Amino acid sequence: MNAELTPFMKKLIVWLLKLFGENRLSEACSWTSPLSAADYLRNCDSILKLRQRMVSLFEEHNISAILSPSFCHPAVAHHFFNRSTLNGIYNILWNVLNLPSGIVPVTVVKEDEQHYKNSSVKDKLSNMLDERMRDNTKGMPIGVQVATLPFTDELCLNVMKQIEEEVNFYKEHPLPIRA
Repeated sequence: MNAELTPFMKKLIVWLLKLFGENRLSEACSWTSPLSAADYLRNCDSILKLRQRMVSLFEEHNISAILSPSFCHPAVAHHFFNRSTLNGIYNILWNVLNLPSGIVPVTVVKEDEQHYKNSSVKDKLSNMLDERMRDNTKGMPIGVQVATLPFTDELCLNVMKQIEEEVNFYKEHPLPIRA
């Protein structure tokens, strides 16, 4: 059975998603398409070129490491990512470029931060995040992501360790011990 969508069906789904206010999901769906082997190899080449461009930017500006948000929200239940891969958008860049990266917790969700109502985008994903964050997320970790150049895994780990030592997250937020 062929699971490939016809171009008409794809356009219809994209249009319906937009109609229901799902602009981010609509845009993500518009990017998808089956690839031939040649298309796949062209995409791989584009990724390698983008990786080299990123490496050049690091080198030109003497950047050893980049700190960025790890997610657009605090930690959520493991199964939550089944609902939307857009949650990990901050991680995707480093993974696609195959650069060393890691996440370090730096703070936790406070009582008055248990919502996602400040988002300028109001769509299904925002509503799901708001619903999830209202479900007792106080104390859930919020982290920063560290990324470094290829083959500098030790540097990435070192920067993460320095952040960990400076923030001292685990002193105030010990890991849960389960019997």
